[in-house]
Amino acid sequence: MLFHLDGLLLPGGFSGVDVFFVISGYVVAGSLNGHAKQKFSTFIIDFYRRRIIRIFPVLLVVLLISILVTVLFLPKLALSRSFAYTGLAAFFGGSNFLLAASTETYFSPSVEFNPFVHTWSLAVEEQFYVLFPIMYFIWSRHLITRSKSLIFNLVFFTALASFVFSWYESTYYPSQAYYHLTSRFWELAVGALLFKYHAVTLRKQNNVSLINLMFICGFLLMGVGFFFADKTSFPFPWAIPSVVGTALVIHSLVIKDTLSLNLGRWLEINAIRYVGKLSYSLYLWHWPIYVFFRWTIGLETWQECLSAACLTFLLAAMSYHLVERKFSSFKLIESARSGVVVVIGVITISLSFGLGGVMFMAQNRISLSVTSNIDVWSPYIYHYDTKTGNEYAGKTLFVIGDSHAGAYGKMFKMLEEKTGIKVKVYSKGGCGILNLRSPGLVGDGSCKQNLSNWLSEIEKEIKDTDILFFSSLKMPRMSDHNSLFADDIQTVLAENTTIQAMELRKEALQESLLVLKRFNKVTNNIIIDAPKPVFPYQTARCADWYSKNNSICANGPFNRRDHVDALSQLASKQIASIQNQFPQVRWWHTIDDLCDERICNVYHRGKPLYIDGDHLSGYGNEYLYPSFASLIAQSID
Repeated sequence: MLFHLDGLLLPGGFSGVDVFFVISGYVVAGSLNGHAKQKFSTFIIDFYRRRIIRIFPVLLVVLLISILVTVLFLPKLALSRSFAYTGLAAFFGGSNFLLAASTETYFSPSVEFNPFVHTWSLAVEEQFYVLFPIMYFIWSRHLITRSKSLIFNLVFFTALASFVFSWYESTYYPSQAYYHLTSRFWELAVGALLFKYHAVTLRKQNNVSLINLMFICGFLLMGVGFFFADKTSFPFPWAIPSVVGTALVIHSLVIKDTLSLNLGRWLEINAIRYVGKLSYSLYLWHWPIYVFFRWTIGLETWQECLSAACLTFLLAAMSYHLVERKFSSFKLIESARSGVVVVIGVITISLSFGLGGVMFMAQNRISLSVTSNIDVWSPYIYHYDTKTGNEYAGKTLFVIGDSHAGAYGKMFKMLEEKTGIKVKVYSKGGCGILNLRSPGLVGDGSCKQNLSNWLSEIEKEIKDTDILFFSSLKMPRMSDHNSLFADDIQTVLAENTTIQAMELRKEALQESLLVLKRFNKVTNNIIIDAPKPVFPYQTARCADWYSKNNSICANGPFNRRDHVDALSQLASKQIASIQNQFPQVRWWHTIDDLCDERICNVYHRGKPLYIDGDHLSGYGNEYLYPSFASLIAQSID
C-alpha cells in the first residue's frame, strides 16, 4: 500500500507481492492438508468450495463497484480498452495474461491509471489453485515411500524449473516474468513446501536465541527487498530476499515452543492481528481507490494520500465485517453440499462478469462525465451526413503516421462521405514518420518494421493521381494523461536544443528527404502536417467538475501563442530544407486556425478542440475539416 501510494516511501515495495505468494502457498497447503484422506473428487470440490467462499464474495463486490465508478466518472476517451478487458478478465483469474501481453510493463506510468491492474497477483494465485491441489493430493496420498519421495521431488523440481525460468524471463521478457505463474510458481511452492516440512517433521524449539535470530534475519531480508529491490531485475533475482525472508519468519513463528520468549510475540498485538484480518480487503480496495483519486482530485499532497488511505481502511473494514465474515458463517452455505456451492459460485461469478460487461457497454449512456458526448469528444466517430458526394471518387488519400494520424479519423470519414475519396490510414502511436524530431526508420523496434512495411505497401498501391499525407507530432509534447512533462517554455526549449536533440533532428531531416525523394517519383500530391499547438494540460481529464482541480490541470486550458510559435520554430530549419528541395510539397498549417494572436485555447465556443494535450477532439476534427478539404482540393486540381 505504501509503495502504491508513493514509490519513494518504500522504493522496493513491489516485492511485497512475493511475501504474499509465500504466505499464500503456505496457507493453501495447510488448507489441503486437513482433507488429504478424502477421495480425489471430494478433495478437489471441497477445496474449490473453500476458495470460492474465501475469495469471491469480496472480489465480486470490489470489481462491480470499481467498474461502476469507472464508467460513471472516468473520462471515456482517456479510458483505454485494456481497462475494461483487465477488469472483466479479473472475474475469472485471467488479468495477468492481458497485462503480460501489453506493451507496457507493471512499472509504466500509465499502469497507475488502470483500476484493475492489482488483480494480476490474485490471478496468479488462482491459476496456482488449478495445478497445485492435484500435485498435493498425489503427494499426500501415495502409499509407496519411494513414490512419495518421487512426488516430493516432482514438486521441488517443478519449483526449481520455475526458478530457472524466472531467471530467463526476467532477463529477456521482463513483463511476462512479472505477471506469469511460470515465473512465480517457485515463490508459492516455497510456502507450500515449508508447510509440508512442518506437517511431517516439525519439532518445537525452545532455543530463544535461534528463533529470534531467524526472525530478525527474515525481517532484514524482507527489508532488503522492500528498500533495495531493482525493478529491472525482477522477479529474478530481487524476489529472492523477500521469499527467503518470509519463509524464515514463518518458520521462526511455527517452531517456537512458547510465544512469550521470542520477538514474534509482537505480531500477536490486537491491532496488528486486526490489520492481518483486513489484509485481503485492503489488498482489493487500495489500488482502485488510489487510481480513482489519481483520475479525479489527485494523489500527490499528504492530505490526498491520507484521505485515500483512510478510505481504503474504511471500505476494507466494511468488506471484512459485512461480506467476508457474513459469507464465511452463513448457515445456508455451511449446510449446502460442496458441489452445490461450487456450481452456485460459478454461476454468480458468470452473472457478475455479465453485469460488469453491460456496465462497460452502457458507459456512454450512464456516464456522468461530459466526455461521454462522443460526437464532440471522440476523434474517431462520425455519424454520416445524409448528403454524400462523389467528386473525388476513384482517388485515394493515403495517410501514414503516429497516433495523430489516427486522431484525424473523424475528419477522414467526413472527407470520404462528402467527396467520395477513399482514405487508407496507417497509424500507430509513437511511430512517427517525417516528424522532424527523430528518425523513425532506425533501430530494431516494431515502429521501424511497421513503417517500413507501410511505406512499401503504399508505394505499390499509390497512383500519380492519389494523395499521400504524412501526419505526426512535430512539437515537443508537454503532457500526457499521466503527468506534465514541463510547463516552463525555457525548460522545454533547452531540452530540445541540446547537442543530442539537434543531432536527432539532423538525422530526422535526412530520413525525411530520402522518403520524400522516394515517393516524389510516384506522386506529386504530397501533404505534410505542419506543427500544431501543444499544451501542458489534459483536456479530457480536466473537463469535469470533480477533476478540474487535479494538479495536471493547474496550467489552465491554454498556451501562450508566443510559446507555441517558439516551439514550432524548432522545426523551422527542417521545414525550410524540405521546401527548398521539394517545393511542390504542400504543408497543412493550422496554428493560425487554432490560435488567436495572444493564446491557443483547447476550447472553442465552449467545445473542446483537443482530447488531451495535443490530439484533436471530434469537434476539433469538424473545426479543421474545411481547411483540410480545401488543401485536398488544391492537390487534386
